[in-house]
Amino acid sequence: MIWLTDDDNEDLEMFQDALQRNGYSGETRYVSDGALLMDLLKSSPRKSLPAVIILDLNMHSKTGFEVLTDMKASRALAGIPVIILSGSSNKDDEAKCMVLGCDRYWQKPSSIHDYDAMAKYLITLF
Repeated sequence: MIWLTDDDNEDLEMFQDALQRNGYSGETRYVSDGALLMDLLKSSPRKSLPAVIILDLNMHSKTGFEVLTDMKASRALAGIPVIILSGSSNKDDEAKCMVLGCDRYWQKPSSIHDYDAMAKYLITLF
């Protein structure tokens, strides 16, 4: 299961469409902010945890940096792969995410082709 966490519904829809276009038939779950994501992760049974989380950095209630820090500090959640999907092209943001333990950093795509490339990469993980 892929959990997509972003407070921008358009970005969520673009990613979901790309997954479907490229043959992903597994489950996805949308989470609209970082605080809700952490609540869901902490309250979910182990078997219901996601295989991967796509995480936006700039969210209102809890940033992606804060979520990543909290996840990697938790024994139960530290092993879940996290891919940052951010509008930021700031190399310092990317470096900080890598130090905090993200598995990959992607800048938000500007085209359908780029969304498709990301979806194909994710699909190969499963």
